[in-house]
Amino acid sequence: EDDGDATAIVVISTTAAHDWYIRRSEEVRRGDIPGLVDAIFKVISEFPDLMALGIETRGFQRAVAHGLYEEMDRRSAFFAVKELKTESNKNKKWRILRLAPLMRMGRLHFHGRNLATLQGEQKKLAQQILRFPRGADDLADALAYGTDVVVYPDPEDRQNERPHGPERHQDRLKR
Repeated sequence: EDDGDATAIVVISTTAAHDWYIRRSEEVRRGDIPGLVDAIFKVISEFPDLMALGIETRGFQRAVAHGLYEEMDRRSAFFAVKELKTESNKNKKWRILRLAPLMRMGRLHFHGRNLATLQGEQKKLAQQILRFPRGADDLADALAYGTDVVVYPDPEDRQNERPHGPERHQDRLKR
């Protein structure tokens, strides 16, 4: 939103078995487009194996997407962007509810083993999911958009499994 509300960024790794590993989650409280675009480029540089970037293209976010394309051209740094269109916030409830099967089947993995061991934005994301539909939900909504963006590796291609898989994610968890 253009009043300075949080813009959420969530990075997910996946496996061929459809497990999701949350590698990073953060809320960026920047009302300015260049600041948001810089935050996105920071994520892209931190996660060079990122397969796709989803960005909501409604209202203020549409201007961010336009700024992102301009900056890609300026930097000659290009990556896949999937524009996520939504008609209203009422769809947010249904987007977030799409996470329920992943959670129920134990396929959504955080940095800690339980809520007590989570820290920072990971804990905030888990709390948003657990408290939904009450309270803030920017991180949970960004994660839920993952169902529209996520790329699963081909189970037959073991080489393709590695960038998305838990082995790489576990290395980051130890830091």
